[in-house]
Amino acid sequence: MIGDVGEVADGIRDLPEDILRRWRLAGGIQVRTLVTARTRGVLVGAAFEVHRPLTAYRKIVDVWSPDERVADILVDTIEERAWRDGAVAVKRWFAAKDSADRENDGFAGDEVPGFVAGVSVDMAGDSVDVAGGPVDVPGADDDRAGDGRGHGGGADAGRNDASADAGGTTAWRRSLERGYQEMPVPVWAAPVTSDPADTGYGQVRWRGAAPDRALPYMRQTTDFTCGPVALQLALCGLGLQDQPDRAEEMRMWRQATTVAGCDPLGLALAAADRGAVPEVLLSTERPILLELCRTDEERDLRRFIQSGFRADLADRGIAVETAAFDLDRLRAVLADGGIALVLIEQLGMHAEPSPHWITVHSVDGDIFYANDPWTDADLGETYLDALDLPLPAATLDRLAWYGAPSYRSMVVLRAA
Repeated sequence: MIGDVGEVADGIRDLPEDILRRWRLAGGIQVRTLVTARTRGVLVGAAFEVHRPLTAYRKIVDVWSPDERVADILVDTIEERAWRDGAVAVKRWFAAKDSADRENDGFAGDEVPGFVAGVSVDMAGDSVDVAGGPVDVPGADDDRAGDGRGHGGGADAGRNDASADAGGTTAWRRSLERGYQEMPVPVWAAPVTSDPADTGYGQVRWRGAAPDRALPYMRQTTDFTCGPVALQLALCGLGLQDQPDRAEEMRMWRQATTVAGCDPLGLALAAADRGAVPEVLLSTERPILLELCRTDEERDLRRFIQSGFRADLADRGIAVETAAFDLDRLRAVLADGGIALVLIEQLGMHAEPSPHWITVHSVDGDIFYANDPWTDADLGETYLDALDLPLPAATLDRLAWYGAPSYRSMVVLRAA
């Protein structure tokens, strides 16, 4: 979908303003799909799906319809399309858990069909006509990105999803009945200056099994502390820390920084001081992250700090292996109970190039699961986009290089 969501289909601009505001946040390189349902040419439902490119999840942001069966059709369509595209998870964002998410604005009572018959569902320009009776919508073809594997139970696993029924059943509760699971809101779920209402609430439906390891989530509180947050998440996963928090984020950053961001050597030292057994894999013996320095003085300082980190690691007997790890090595780490901090170039999932640390905690077939400390909150991303983020192996293999010439690094962490 390209352009203002309010202008791409007739009737959308008349939807409630709070819904349009959320839908209009999405942009940049995010993959966006507007799904609409019509009866006799009248708009009777709409849903908005958005996700990061190169990933194996889909996120539904609001399903609007005065008829719950139309809402079911919209969710079915997005789910079935997601599974066919190789996604392994569909996530749902809700403004509230306990309100009746029913919006009748713009409809006279006699315009709302009492039986879902002759509904036409449109996705990215292709439409599917749905007769009354059992809901089974095959979806439509377009050029959305995504590759991976898959869970979900299909369209028959439960159908009451999106709007409130006559008895006041909430969209949240019906979605749980459908087979979704709650994704609890983390304490540090969003930028520290954000409106808590923008965080909302979340659910997920897995096509297959959920990741075999559950880590907490924290959104980094600065632009340069992805490493300390990623490390905290790993320590929590290893049972060496209860919950991530901002005070520890700052302590780790002061210990591991090389001026602004953190390198693998400093993170390994910080991990060792907190009871983990770290191992550093770095494909070069030369100083790294010099690309971010603006002056010769900054580059010299970064070289000096990294040489000190190397000396400290050697004194403590912490291994630094000069090797470009492959995904088989990462699989072996995860299979052995370890967790890995992986340095990536975030360009591809996000619009801007930057080195970035993520916490890779699980793998299932061709899908690696990571907790990403960063979210593009200005584009409407929430913790749903970054918690248990499913990355196809090809995506992770592509992103896990940085620099010019490029290098690769991960910090392997195990409990003592």
